[in-house]
Amino acid sequence: MTRHLPHLPLLPQPHPLLRFAKAEWQSPAGRIVSRWEYGEDGDLHFEFTLPEHLAATAKLPDGTSHTLGAGTHHFVCGG
Repeated sequence: MTRHLPHLPLLPQPHPLLRFAKAEWQSPAGRIVSRWEYGEDGDLHFEFTLPEHLAATAKLPDGTSHTLGAGTHHFVCGG
């Protein structure tokens, strides 16, 4: 029998007037972090951190979608 992990959607909505945002939540499964920042070159840099026993799907503004497991994940979208 396959065990299914709880699944979290990550849908960041960056805005150039903010330049940077970070949110952390101490969930029952553990600490979840979502962070984005505009780089000097205009690219968007994303960082997501998930605890063990949690999966997520990150849908980025460039239309890409990434399935994530535990750990810290980095992505860049061209500006």
